[in-house]
Amino acid sequence: MKCFTDHILPRCVKCNQIIDTAKDYATYEGKEFHINCFTCDDCGKKIGATSFLTHGGLAYCKECHLR
Repeated sequence: MKCFTDHILPRCVKCNQIIDTAKDYATYEGKEFHINCFTCDDCGKKIGATSFLTHGGLAYCKECHLR
């Protein structure tokens, strides 16, 4: 089973830990994140499963995108 988890399951691009695909996770531009690791590229606030805006390939919370 370890071989399966090490080589088949996706890894979070932020923390490099295996993502349990049975749980919630975020995908942005083909990259997969744990919900708690998907954060605003400006302030670091957890974006998780909430709506976010993008600019220049980066993800922003609504507050930072408005600035």
